[in-house]
Amino acid sequence: MEIGDYDSMLALWMGMDGLTPNEHDTRQRIASYLDHNKGLSFVATCGNELVGTLLSGTDGRRGFLQLLAVKPAFRGLSIATTLVENSVKAFAELGISEIRIFVMKDNGPAHNFWKKLGWMVKTDVEVMSFHPKRPE
Repeated sequence: MEIGDYDSMLALWMGMDGLTPNEHDTRQRIASYLDHNKGLSFVATCGNELVGTLLSGTDGRRGFLQLLAVKPAFRGLSIATTLVENSVKAFAELGISEIRIFVMKDNGPAHNFWKKLGWMVKTDVEVMSFHPKRPE
């Protein structure tokens, strides 16, 4: 994945049910994310058309998968599985052996996908969030 893919990625993300790009998904922030996580994010293409993405990064201890998306017309072709496998391999090359993904509780298809790949729901943690006010 390169920042040159940004416009196609954003269009894909905005067209996906259950995936809502937010203020963190600006070109500048995605460029910074990719710069800090070189070689960990991937796209899938068919000809010149971007048909899948997986944005991935690490905090140095754990890997995090974010924004996995495949165009509906290209589902069932193992594109998502291949994107995940590429990311898992890239993390392994960095010595990262624990990878996490956040999945909305009501996203049944996503839960089924991840469970099919052998991922498990963690019940010993809860996600907490804090949004500090930005300086004016």
